[in-house]
Amino acid sequence: MGPHRQHRVALGEAAHRRPPALQRLPARHRGPRQDTGERAGCRWHPRQHGLPRLHPHRPAARGGGSAGEGRRHDAREGPGRSGRVGAAEASGGAGGVRGRRRVPLLGARLVPHRPHPRRRRRGVQGTSLSDWTRPRALRTGDLVGVCAPAGLVDAAALDRGVAELESLGFRVRRAEGTLERRGFTAGPLATRLAALRGLFADDEVKGIFCARGGAGAASLLPHLEAEWFRARPKVFVGYSDLTLLHLFLNRLGLVTFHGPMVAKDLAGRAYDRDSLWGAITGEGVPYRSDAEDLLPLRGGEAEGRLRGGCLSLLAGAAGTPWALDTAGEDTILFVEDVDEPPYRIDRMLRQLRYSGALARVRGIVFGDMKGCSPRLEADYTLEDVVREALEGLDVPLALGLSSGHSTGPNVTLPFGVRARLACSADEARFELKERAVS
Repeated sequence: MGPHRQHRVALGEAAHRRPPALQRLPARHRGPRQDTGERAGCRWHPRQHGLPRLHPHRPAARGGGSAGEGRRHDAREGPGRSGRVGAAEASGGAGGVRGRRRVPLLGARLVPHRPHPRRRRRGVQGTSLSDWTRPRALRTGDLVGVCAPAGLVDAAALDRGVAELESLGFRVRRAEGTLERRGFTAGPLATRLAALRGLFADDEVKGIFCARGGAGAASLLPHLEAEWFRARPKVFVGYSDLTLLHLFLNRLGLVTFHGPMVAKDLAGRAYDRDSLWGAITGEGVPYRSDAEDLLPLRGGEAEGRLRGGCLSLLAGAAGTPWALDTAGEDTILFVEDVDEPPYRIDRMLRQLRYSGALARVRGIVFGDMKGCSPRLEADYTLEDVVREALEGLDVPLALGLSSGHSTGPNVTLPFGVRARLACSADEARFELKERAVS
């Protein structure tokens, strides 16, 4: 009988009423519980992000948990492990677990049920440091796919973006329905879902680039199967509304790429070619900022797993099954947005803090925050708003990393690799510590 096995003991028939089941106190429950710490691009597109209010998502059994989650682990079935509480034996005395020797009640007490740490589910709940999977590096001549999981796509811009991908040496396949229109999205949900799944399922397609952001990715989330996507790691590139798909894939331990979109940045050649090529092919030195790129807001040094995306999407996902979850490991958080007034930046940062999403964040680097400055007559700056919203969070802060909705060439950031942020009074430096592809 293992040292960690719990026992439930039924009282005899002579008892005036059956009390709650008693358990012998396992060694791991003795003494006080340890405190685990705090649970803690374009101006012409007036983007209003937001997620639908969803009931708690229960993924299918293959998605990281069965319907039986939450059962007592001393009642699990199996050979020699019926775990059932037997009645008092005919010979008298205290009851015992059927088929086992009886356990004395001396020293027993009621023990609240706690899930065993070794039996936690591995669905979309998060991933540990060793679980991250890098996609295969892209090579010249590879076939890449283009799809539109979110907003409407301009045909001429798409053509220019596809031509730019081909100039990089890739063959390009456009998913069916990329130019469809349904309200503010690139076609109905079924079409967008089939296009995304089709590119992930096709073994010939080595990487996936999103045509543009906009809105609509949230409707895909309840229909994405965790284990199915976990088994198909591929280069996935996009930003803005595609932050929601980054959150979903990152929770599965898959490295993704916050980078240029086909019908926007690639179409206008408004992207940092070196960082994109290095991230998706593994060639060259991993990206690091120059001394003049970033503005330090708070000093310090930190290293952790790079996560993040568009701030309004990260805040909107709080409280859903796809929310940003940094509790598993130290994190360097990247956040960016466009055309959001400072009072909304303040609100969204506080929402992330109060939801516990920043529990293991060790450093935060902001994007250009294009169009997010206060009006000229205001007596405060965006920097003031950021410092106040994050007051008490003792981590280095920097502003100005040109990725996503940016004023400069769009830098590609791989989410899921280790990164470092170092801020002093005079300068801030950000760098990737490892390759993003295998």
